[in-house]
Parts: sequence; structure tokens; C-alpha cells
Amino acid sequence: MIAEKQIYDDIILEIKNQNPIPVLYTNMYTSCIVAIMILSYFSSVLFTVWLAYEVFEKTRVCKFESCSIDSYIFGPTYEYGALAIMLGTLVYFLYRSTDWPYVKDRVFIVLTLILVGTALSGSTVNWLKSAHDPLAETIYDIKDSIKLALPWRNNLANVSAYNHKLKPLVGVVENSTVNNLILDMPLKQKINLFYEDNYPENQKPRVGTRAVVQIKLINNALYVESAEEL
Repeated sequence: MIAEKQIYDDIILEIKNQNPIPVLYTNMYTSCIVAIMILSYFSSVLFTVWLAYEVFEKTRVCKFESCSIDSYIFGPTYEYGALAIMLGTLVYFLYRSTDWPYVKDRVFIVLTLILVGTALSGSTVNWLKSAHDPLAETIYDIKDSIKLALPWRNNLANVSAYNHKLKPLVGVVENSTVNNLILDMPLKQKINLFYEDNYPENQKPRVGTRAVVQIKLINNALYVESAEEL
């Protein structure tokens, strides 16, 4: 009993000698945790959106050409999916390190992150499919810039371009006249295509819309074979 009382007294003395953590430090620490969680979560959602849109875009492109299984394996940037999972996992562990509500309910936290992320991703993908404003184009450019910055993705794109020179093009219709179609491609690249005289007027994509265009080569000039708005 005497030994136990001595241990108890030593613990009490040690606690008394500890200085309390300043409130400012606690608030700054909490604010940093919240900021990292919000940034990581919305980044995870954004990567999910980019991957989902690329899969959607690939399904539309494959209506114009014969796509093998490797087109779906290597075409969309699945690295975005891996990054989304990593950032979502980081948010989960950061929340679990706090004393906030439901912190012990692991299944509830995971389901909440997935359901909210799915809702945000779905609504954002739908917005990207219908929006053709500068903000949407900036998001597309950032997505493509990151994709082409990956060394293996850059090499894959070069090989694909070499083997399939007339593969469908995806971009925003900058101008569409009787004879010409100007397509604004990713990373601010523009390409000028021609319409044949008998090309149906009602099948020409509208200005400002995002479209997938199948091209063909006639007399060393690129012509529109078919086009569909995304």
C-alpha cells in the first residue's frame, strides 16, 4: 500500500509540474488539422472527378473506333484513382486522431466519406459535361497538364499518337462554319479541320461545346468524318 501511495503521489506531483498547453497552440493545431483534412478531401474528390470524366470520355471516343481492352486499361488516368484513395485514407486517419464526434465509429466515418465524396464527384462530373466556361476549361487543362507530366503517360501518348495518327480528337469547338471546324484541344492547342461539301449541317457540333471528332485524311488535309457533342 505504501509503495502504491508513493507511486500515486509521484504521478500527482508530475501532473502538477506540467505547464498547461496554451489555448492559442491548441487552436492553431486544430485549425491545421481541419485545413489539411478539407484540402485533402476535396483534392480526393477532384481526382475522382478527373478519373470518372476520363472513363466517360473514353466510352464516347470508343464509339468512333474499335477499342481493345488495353484502351480502357491504359487510356484513363487511373493514377488519379490511386491518389484519391490515398488522400481519402489520410482524411480518415486524421479524423481518427481527434476526439471529435463519432471518432470511434470507423464504419460510419468510412461510409460518410464515400457517400459524400460520391455525391460531390457525381454532381461535379455532370457540371463538367455541361459547362463550357473558362473555369471548366481550366480544370480540364490542369488535368491534362498533370497527366502529361507523368513520364510514363507522356511516352504512352507519343506511342499512341504514332500508331494511331487518325484517332478521334476531343476538344472544345471554337468555331464551326460551312467549310471549317476549329477545335480547341487540351493545353491550348488548336487544330483546323475541314468539312466536306456534303457533310450534314445538323451533325456539326455547336460552338462552345465539347465534342469528339473522328477525322480522315484527304489530299493531305484533315477532314471531319463524324462528330458528336460530349
